[in-house]
Amino acid sequence: MENHARTDRIRDRIDAWTLDGTLGAELYEGELAYFRNRYYADGELTHHFPHLKLRPSDHLGLVQEVVEG
Repeated sequence: MENHARTDRIRDRIDAWTLDGTLGAELYEGELAYFRNRYYADGELTHHFPHLKLRPSDHLGLVQEVVEG
């Protein structure tokens, strides 16, 4: 995905990892830390979060839950 991550691609990847039995937090620890540091601080979403420009099909609630931990 590199710099072209989309929630539908992320969900597809997670589904594939789940089926393969290879889903583990250590696989995406660095990326998740980046998203949490950039988009969530001091118990609130940062001013960067709206700039993700998520579409309705991008599952805003799910993205927010993941970012918030």
